[in-house]
Amino acid sequence: MNRETTCIPSTHCFRVEPPSGAGETLQLFRLLEALSETSWHLHVPLNHMDRWQNRPYGSDELPVQPETGRELVLSGIQIDHSQPLTAVGSITRPLIFSEALVNHLRDSWEPNRPLGVTFSGLITQSRKKFLRRWIRVNTRRRGLGTRRSPWGSIKFQESSAGRNWPGKAFDSSYFETLGASRYVLCPPGDYDWTYRVFEAALSGAIPILHKKIPLYEGLVVGVWDEPEKYPTWSPDLAEANFAEAARLLMPGRSELSKVLDSRLPHDE
Repeated sequence: MNRETTCIPSTHCFRVEPPSGAGETLQLFRLLEALSETSWHLHVPLNHMDRWQNRPYGSDELPVQPETGRELVLSGIQIDHSQPLTAVGSITRPLIFSEALVNHLRDSWEPNRPLGVTFSGLITQSRKKFLRRWIRVNTRRRGLGTRRSPWGSIKFQESSAGRNWPGKAFDSSYFETLGASRYVLCPPGDYDWTYRVFEAALSGAIPILHKKIPLYEGLVVGVWDEPEKYPTWSPDLAEANFAEAARLLMPGRSELSKVLDSRLPHDE
């Protein structure tokens, strides 16, 4: 379906008024991706259009158009990165992911899981301390410095690709690593929670946390300093973790369409 480039209210075109300080966040972008799947037509700032290109999921057609100033405005969205919390209308979730992203991550699973334990991402000084401690306690050397763990091969990959736009929208190398892993180390960032836990679960890997927090209740996880209690990876466990993460993060286009229908004036 071709999206209108010039909209009037009766064409179901809208833009989002982001909360203060949230305009550049991945948390808002993931919500916008989900809203773009609804029966409404989402418009975004022209200088944000590149964020929607080259994503390996969804339709070939861009799901958004540049803002024209004539769209209806969706306000009242709540974004709190510290908890986290994402709220639009009656829907409140920690994060809100699109159906296309969630389904793409499931379709990208490596059936043989060639990687045992991985970390991919920015390695800050605090993360380096967590990772070094884990390596020291849980690995042994093989050959010329190669390390292995009781859970299989290890891959640590430092990358800042997902820190800046447009790469922040989807880092293919990062998600390929998650989809090939049995366990993913999830050291904390600015807060106790991290996207990596949910992304690992959606990618079929078991997240290894520095500590359990209520946010992750329902997910099967390991705790950093309790390696003897790490769950044994299995296809059934991976499917169960995926289902729970999808339940937490994906309200679906139907429910989001209802929210937009109730909050934006439009002709029937």
